[in-house]
Amino acid sequence: MVGFPSGTASPPEEVRRSIERARGFGLNCGVMTIDETAWSCAAIGRTGMVVVAAVPTSEVFVTAGALTSSRVRTAVAVLLIGLIGIAATDFLFFRRVRRAHQAAFDQPLSLQSVLTADEIDDLARLGIDLKTKLSELERMVQVDQDARRTVEIEALALIVQAVEARYPFLQSHGDRVGRYVRQISIRLGIDPNDLESLEFAARIHDVGKISIPDAVYLKPEHLDPIELVQMQLHANRGAELIMRMRTIGPRVPEAVRHHHERWDGGGYPSGLAGTAIPLWSRIIAVADAYDAMTES
Repeated sequence: MVGFPSGTASPPEEVRRSIERARGFGLNCGVMTIDETAWSCAAIGRTGMVVVAAVPTSEVFVTAGALTSSRVRTAVAVLLIGLIGIAATDFLFFRRVRRAHQAAFDQPLSLQSVLTADEIDDLARLGIDLKTKLSELERMVQVDQDARRTVEIEALALIVQAVEARYPFLQSHGDRVGRYVRQISIRLGIDPNDLESLEFAARIHDVGKISIPDAVYLKPEHLDPIELVQMQLHANRGAELIMRMRTIGPRVPEAVRHHHERWDGGGYPSGLAGTAIPLWSRIIAVADAYDAMTES
């Protein structure tokens, strides 16, 4: 199969040699330009047949120019799209910087100010200043919380002292129970970070007795059912009082609320039994019972 342009008789000798090589080895010819005609050929596998084409060089240049122009247009379009994307990104970023600058310095950010001053550095310095002030504020808050915790601890301790002053037989009862609890807790391997809070809970475990009438607490005879209920209320009332102290952790009021529970479930206020009783409450209950049995 051979295709020639009109007016072309046969391929030149150089082209014929290329055709023969293509036929013999199953290869393609290169492009050869002879007498203003571009020649090329392609072997059809190993069939011995070759397709030959001849095109005027003027048409080749037109086609090549069209392909080049198309590729140039495509490249220009991609470049323009990229530039538009970059411009949009820069615009959005500049708008965010402008808003931040106006919020920080109470004045708009203009092109002139960008050219005359480094506003990004101003914002960076502002960020560092804010970070420093935030750290200082956090330190002040921590100091305030520590001071408040000290006040709340002292307030609860004073209430316990008032209870013990009302009833001489309770003198130093809280301190003794606190010491026993610390010793028991160390033997049990309680987390050292919890020891202070647990000992404090033990020292104030009777803080709710401030609400018990003297007629009930000092009655020498057995308590009637109503008086017994009044006596038992001190566990809940003590926990409620401690819960009003915002800096005291939740385990302290929980320990105080349940320090009169019993292993067999016969205690109060919730009738908890066994390991359902909080561990801190169990430790306080043992120390409380020991002190009651060893003191007058």
